[in-house]
Amino acid sequence: MILVNGKPEDTLSLGDRAIHYGDGLFETIAVEHGLPLAWDDHMQRLQKSCLQLGIDCPDPASLLLETVEIAGDRELLVVKIIISRGSGGRGYTPAEKGTTGRIVLAYDWPDYPKEFAQVGIEAAISSIRLGHNPLLAGLKHLNRLEQVLLSRELAAKDKPETLVMDIDNQVIEGSKSNLFLVSNQKVMTPALDQAGVEGVIRNALLKIADELLMERQIGRFSLDDVFNADEVFFCNSIAGLWPVRRIENTEFALGPVSLKLQQVLQEKKLIT
Repeated sequence: MILVNGKPEDTLSLGDRAIHYGDGLFETIAVEHGLPLAWDDHMQRLQKSCLQLGIDCPDPASLLLETVEIAGDRELLVVKIIISRGSGGRGYTPAEKGTTGRIVLAYDWPDYPKEFAQVGIEAAISSIRLGHNPLLAGLKHLNRLEQVLLSRELAAKDKPETLVMDIDNQVIEGSKSNLFLVSNQKVMTPALDQAGVEGVIRNALLKIADELLMERQIGRFSLDDVFNADEVFFCNSIAGLWPVRRIENTEFALGPVSLKLQQVLQEKKLIT
């Protein structure tokens, strides 16, 4: 089932700006036994992003009701919420008083092997570089063509995830996840003020590091910083936390910091 503006539909107006310009945002949420995980964090990001783009944000309470309705009694699934600025306006210029559109739909849970979270993955390095766009950096907006190209490249490499850099060769994230490094017990993640998506689990991990009194840093990191790290891991709302055991010829330990952070995420019911 798909809900479009709260009603069972599977069509969208051809005038919708999400189709023409990618003028909108989305959230991808894990739902377990009818309970959306990290719901408050997703809604805080959505509201913040809508404010930044000047889109009227739907009422989170209504979105919750629609999420629970579409999830039904399934044990585990993915719910995607798409917010569009709606129809209207001339060319790129939106209407002064448009009507925000919303789509809520469910997907089957991806068949990621449990070993990815338990023993780690081997990651690739992408040849594609992310462009800089400080106006949109951090937002989970609908313009995701870079990620489409990244995913096509990754599929050919037959790896679960890939390390992605920007045009300055600074490491940024994965194709569908955020990146963390651990060196000398310090938890580090790339700054996302020029490129990348500010993930819900990324932000949760930074808060958890503070709660556990771990030293942490948001900054600029090179590929050498990755290879010299003690631990490396990717994270997102659906995959959870994937330790990296190997990138090219460099191997990494399944370290205590990554395992502790993964444990706390599970205890807080932020990931499955």
